[in-house]
Amino acid sequence: MTTIRTLLPGATACMFLLLTTALGTGGCAPTLNQTYQRLDRIPEGKAVVYLYRTHYNPFMGDALTVDVTANGVPIHSIYNSTYYPYIADPGMVEFTANAFLTPKETLSVFLKPGASYYFKIVFIPGTHNRGNYLKPLLVPETEAELDLAQCKQLREPAP
Repeated sequence: MTTIRTLLPGATACMFLLLTTALGTGGCAPTLNQTYQRLDRIPEGKAVVYLYRTHYNPFMGDALTVDVTANGVPIHSIYNSTYYPYIADPGMVEFTANAFLTPKETLSVFLKPGASYYFKIVFIPGTHNRGNYLKPLLVPETEAELDLAQCKQLREPAP
């Protein structure tokens, strides 16, 4: 019987297995493997903001994670085709989206208690005088729910 060990002796076989494992799992986001579900109940006196990225353009930013903050406090890293329901205090909130080699983009929203908001992050191709950049968008619920049907929910971020 031919095995990897007989084809690739010693350390080479070990390196081969480590490399294939790393490449096979490297692009996976820490999801709950659960498709979009609207929160049944928003906690009293809070708002919910669904932060998400769709598989918008297969050649733009798929491998990049987008770090999102609210008023300067990190919320979560958003991966391609994922979403995260962020429970927020009401009032004016400045959301910032940032990815490797792209300028930070911000979006300010006045959040009302008991309301739901949908924050879509899109990569936009650059031009000769401006590189690729992120575009955070506040989208209507009807559009967002179609997008979110293709996304998996992210786990809670590590403390």
